[in-house]
Amino acid sequence: MSALYFQNLPSRPANKENYTRLLLKHINPNNKYAINLSLPLPHNKLQISSQPLMLLDDQMGLLEVSVSRSSKMTNQAFLTFVTQEEADRFLEKYTTTALKVQGRKVRMEKARTNSLLGLSIEMQKKKGNDETYNLDIKKVLKARKLKRKLRSDDICAKKFRLKRQIRRLKHKLRSRKVEEAEIDRIVKEFETRRLENMKSQQENLKQSQKPLKRTKVSNTMENPPNKVLLIQNLPSGTTEQLLSQILGNEALVEIRLVSVRNLAFVEYETIADATKIKNQLGSTYKLQNNDVTIGFAK
Repeated sequence: MSALYFQNLPSRPANKENYTRLLLKHINPNNKYAINLSLPLPHNKLQISSQPLMLLDDQMGLLEVSVSRSSKMTNQAFLTFVTQEEADRFLEKYTTTALKVQGRKVRMEKARTNSLLGLSIEMQKKKGNDETYNLDIKKVLKARKLKRKLRSDDICAKKFRLKRQIRRLKHKLRSRKVEEAEIDRIVKEFETRRLENMKSQQENLKQSQKPLKRTKVSNTMENPPNKVLLIQNLPSGTTEQLLSQILGNEALVEIRLVSVRNLAFVEYETIADATKIKNQLGSTYKLQNNDVTIGFAK
């Protein structure tokens, strides 16, 4: 394994090139790319059979600095070396004395999986046939692309798991000596049920994510005083009895509740009676987490 995993690095800036030069400066103060900022950084392609490797640091045998696109991994990086021996030497060097980058002690260990560039170097050494090598690289790229998609796309991940479940079900049925026609029927029923469940779950998710419709509230501020009050933005399920408890007095004449529009018209004997209630409750009144508006009707 020629890649090392770094943790507790300073949060990386948007410019990866500047970040790479920062790391090189702390790894080797005499690094030419850290000293001369106008010197372009080398970039190695995967198909390297006819091209020599270009190093970021000749002394350390460092090939590449890789950073994740994930916002959760801004303090982490992967360093790829030409050989596993050089990666091991680098790791051993900083086992006793910690590498510090901008005052932070960097934690490092062998990466669980090799970088794509490191993997391509290993495969190139093993394969003498360029065509076979290119096919192997394409397989690796395809597998990594699929893995990223499965992490980001829940529906794709569920369908991928369903295919695996179907393969296992077929294997289980064949081991029991079930006829192929019966296997096809069972698998078809199983797949149909699972797809219907997935579709139902997706529809429920879409419904839960739909923004709630906001009740349209008419502006009553410019309406002249009236013996009828317009009460708007009532909570669903509001009853006339509840409104009577809040707005009722000896001068109350009638409450006309329009449930479908979440509003009500409340009539009093005189304009003075309606004005008195409006002044007592204010232009807005909190009712079951709703800001109910109170104004004069037209």
